[in-house]
Amino acid sequence: MRLHDAVQGGDELVTGENSQALLRMQDGSTIVIYPDSRILFNERSADLRELLHLFLGSIKVHIEKLTGRPNPNKLTTPTAVIAVRGTTFSVFVDDTDATLVAVDEGAVGVASTQFPEQEVTLRAGQRTWVRPGQPPQLAQGFRGRSERADLAPPGRGMSAGMDSRGGLMAADMDRMENMATSRGMGSMSGKTNPPH
Repeated sequence: MRLHDAVQGGDELVTGENSQALLRMQDGSTIVIYPDSRILFNERSADLRELLHLFLGSIKVHIEKLTGRPNPNKLTTPTAVIAVRGTTFSVFVDDTDATLVAVDEGAVGVASTQFPEQEVTLRAGQRTWVRPGQPPQLAQGFRGRSERADLAPPGRGMSAGMDSRGGLMAADMDRMENMATSRGMGSMSGKTNPPH
């Protein structure tokens, strides 16, 4: 992909170690794709828009509400289904397929791909983990903002982006520029690497 290219269903995006991308959709919603991430933009279904599948890495999502009602969108990861209800939140997937979802504004519903009936609703300031073969953990509070925290699996110490209690730390979003829209699902801004 190149700067300002339109994104269509079926497109795959892989960001490199020093690259990130910004997708701006026609309704004003945005998705920041952080370094070392791999996503697939899904085709839209009739009843619920499946925006994307995050295989690995980190994204920050802001979904606009439609005229006072939530915008019905869904994101998936290898272990989680995330029902979006007009909100701002982050999703992180590590190399074991563990998924962390953290909400800054609004609410999201999080369920396991293996236990879809056990949904956890997250509100602003809450997060949950979904690990392979397990339902989502109960909602837990966090301090700060959710963007760009790297995963530190339990018992393996801290990782960049997490504080000493495992909480999420803020990231600098001021570097995001060059937002553009076009026809189709949206358009990309930022440096990207082609899929391998």
